[in-house]
Amino acid sequence: MKLFFSIVSFCMCVLCPSFAHAGISSYAEQRIAEFMKFRVEISSCATNKESLQLLAEFKNETDRNLPLHSIDVEQEKLIFDSFYVMERHHYMYDEVDKRPFLCDAMKLQMEKNETYLSKLKGKETANKWLYVLTGDVTSCYMTFSLSATLRYGFRVKELYEKALKLDSGLSYALTNLGQWMFYAPKIFGGGKKKALKCFSHAVESSRNDGEQFFSDIYMSQYYFDRKEMGLSKEFLEKASAYNQDSRYVEQIKMLNENGWSLFYYNRHRAGIDEDIKNSNYKEPVDED
Repeated sequence: MKLFFSIVSFCMCVLCPSFAHAGISSYAEQRIAEFMKFRVEISSCATNKESLQLLAEFKNETDRNLPLHSIDVEQEKLIFDSFYVMERHHYMYDEVDKRPFLCDAMKLQMEKNETYLSKLKGKETANKWLYVLTGDVTSCYMTFSLSATLRYGFRVKELYEKALKLDSGLSYALTNLGQWMFYAPKIFGGGKKKALKCFSHAVESSRNDGEQFFSDIYMSQYYFDRKEMGLSKEFLEKASAYNQDSRYVEQIKMLNENGWSLFYYNRHRAGIDEDIKNSNYKEPVDED
């Protein structure tokens, strides 16, 4: 029996040299689907501190079980570590003193992912999730530095497109590529029409409630930016239906009520946050 499995393993390596890279375990696939739902759920926590605590618990459970089930433990860990640093960034960014730490963490994760990808040769490919998440952490790292934006901007697009080449209906990658297209000038391959195509495809191809939640939000904010308020409200209400208590949705509604789209906010966050701070709007305060 041991000889049989050895022969099978040998044949898979010889005939399918990319197997160890492109494939991830069924456990990892399951946890990714669970994470899509989980990240929507923790957006309704009363405080950022509570969201971060639940996020750490999810990560710890995944880290304990991953070595028992993984096909490629290094790649699968990079995928989940990337999810973690991205989500952690969302809940820690408002703490100004934590931003240097977040920048360093994003850069380190980007470098780890790229080191793994650089090992691939010939026709070998990574899993779609590693491509899109490497694009994510790189994109996020770029927000801390203009020089990084100039250096890695096209790399981000390339990574999203590699993920979509492996799975053209990957909603998570489509929403991210859509955002890249939204901000990038036409002369560099971007444009609002291309963004709409990505967001529409993301809405249509979402495979779980978590993906649907975010694709509806980005569709809503695209229409808000275009001043098509009826469609904007319709998609935001669809997203809200997946989590009526989401603080993220409430934040977007507040932005929209003040005339800002999520896309505009992301580009002008510092100034808008200052305006909000000086207004009557009060952000939920984390308890020590």
